[in-house]
Amino acid sequence: MCGGVAGAAAGGRLLLSSPLFGQEQELTLVLRGTFTTVGQIYPNPTTADPFSRSISYFVDDALGAGVELIYRIGGTNLAFSVASDVVYATVEREMPVSGGRGIPVEDGFRAIPIEFTGYFIIPVSGRTFRIYMGGGGGMYAGRRIYRLAGTEAPAVSTKPGYGIHAIAGVAYRATEWLSVLGELKFRDLQFESTNQFNVSRILYNDIVINVPARPFESSIHVDGITFQLGIAFTL
Repeated sequence: MCGGVAGAAAGGRLLLSSPLFGQEQELTLVLRGTFTTVGQIYPNPTTADPFSRSISYFVDDALGAGVELIYRIGGTNLAFSVASDVVYATVEREMPVSGGRGIPVEDGFRAIPIEFTGYFIIPVSGRTFRIYMGGGGGMYAGRRIYRLAGTEAPAVSTKPGYGIHAIAGVAYRATEWLSVLGELKFRDLQFESTNQFNVSRILYNDIVINVPARPFESSIHVDGITFQLGIAFTL
């Protein structure tokens, strides 16, 4: 009986010190790459017509890279972090013009999320494999990337969005100071971008394209599943 109690206590101490982020060294630096499945651009977010407001262009397969600094509370399975990454995606399509011809359009976005996350290390974790989950909130800044026949309409103003996220992951501890991470993140990354052409006309293959002189607003939503792979360095 006493041996069982002592074993349980030792096991509890082992779980509390399971080194997802380390206990003796409580800071961890994570470098990761990301892949997000689905994004959408709404070109008419402020129009009064519900149908026009619902029109969107899909921009899938967004790639990204980021960094995260994690602080673990010593002697617990709790940790907190601040992270930032860059998410980028563009898609090419054709805009039809007279005579059955088309002009190329490149449309997409570049986003910079800044997120704060609280983590909980699942107690079944061991010293080699760890399972964890977490959630938090963030601010999402960015801009729309829009080029018509190779001529860009740069962003003249942007408005960040705010939201919450959830994350779940597993980690493999390769050495005392190095771990490999695999994660799933769910978030609704969104922001607004106002773009404007610096020219009034574009010439493309003998086609003269008149472009609007006024700024045009867009709303960008990136709400697909985000797959993340990273390496963690215990500091």
